[in-house]
Amino acid sequence: MPKKGIHANLPVIEQMDLYPYAFTNESCRKSGPIQVTIPPHVHTTDKLFQEMMINMGLKPIKDPYRGNVNRTWIATSSLDPKTWTQSYSAISYLLPNIKHPNPTVLTSTLISWIIFYGSEGNENQTAMAVEFIHNYKKYRVNINKEVLLSTGSIESPHILELSGIHQPKVLSKIGVDLIVDFPGVGENMQDHTLVTIPFELLPDHESLELLLDPEYAAKAKELHARTAWFPLPASGFEGTSKLADNFEAEHAETKDPTVSPSCNLHYFENKAVKFARRMKEVEPWKSGTVKEAYPGPKCVTDDDLQEVIKDYVGTIFRALSLLYTAGSCSMLPREKRGVVDPKLKVYGMTNLRVTDISIIPLHIAAHTQAFAYVVGEKVADIIKAENMARN
Repeated sequence: MPKKGIHANLPVIEQMDLYPYAFTNESCRKSGPIQVTIPPHVHTTDKLFQEMMINMGLKPIKDPYRGNVNRTWIATSSLDPKTWTQSYSAISYLLPNIKHPNPTVLTSTLISWIIFYGSEGNENQTAMAVEFIHNYKKYRVNINKEVLLSTGSIESPHILELSGIHQPKVLSKIGVDLIVDFPGVGENMQDHTLVTIPFELLPDHESLELLLDPEYAAKAKELHARTAWFPLPASGFEGTSKLADNFEAEHAETKDPTVSPSCNLHYFENKAVKFARRMKEVEPWKSGTVKEAYPGPKCVTDDDLQEVIKDYVGTIFRALSLLYTAGSCSMLPREKRGVVDPKLKVYGMTNLRVTDISIIPLHIAAHTQAFAYVVGEKVADIIKAENMARN
């Protein structure tokens, strides 16, 4: 049986002596290709932050990998502890199989639309070809078996719309002919949002200011070039993240596939920043830092906070979206605006599946990386089982 999921590397005694990580042998898989472990360091601000979270009312968690994550802990990272380099899908799934005769990988490629065989508006449509742009030229590949659409929660519904799968009133605006009336496509979009709040630290903490020392900066750059580890904490900037309150939609603005769709996730309504700003009044963070550097004491009202968030949009890349967007091709009953069935097939299609995190109907309180791997592994099992049943 092929290996799946993660290979968890438990913290060594030296790491546990520095900090009592919530990481148990019972719930951690050790058979998958993705290596995960605790980073080889604990910073002073990491400890301050965890203690402060407890004092703000969050309980520490013994084992976050059993499903209950509504507490505080230091999470694992996708790192190989043998080399301290990043462990991810390309080196763990793709490269070991790249020499097989069947996969062909095209980079710098944009899907234009999927072409179907069937009468307009009828069910049981069959994908017969996919048109794409590669190096500024259009190509078309014919489909012998099926299409697995895995372009993310923004582009997957976008491609479906450009292919004629959505509501007539939406498609008519962009000049796309209706193939199947599908009101759920692009709806129910959800995201994890983030706003960072920088604090001025006391001089006895490690911070990014150490990079002002040329000798230290050179050593740090050399270490980072050889591994995925960077010897400074992320805690100089503390962040607040939450699920966007209002589920929204994204839709194509034009039939041109190079133009991004429009969407509104109500990012400016992120209220979790209020919780994070309480940190400056809670020990040991209060005595371990000098002050909140931004937005500072002049930011008092909700209107002030909204302007701060807008400012982040214009000045800090990825300040609001953690790029964990989900839900736009939900696995739900069709009458509840679902797009795919439990086998990830698009309703009304014979050979089209969506295989990314856009199928999540209600967002998860966790990083989406592991879920994305699960979707890929699950659909592989489904297809193999169907092929065996036919043979």
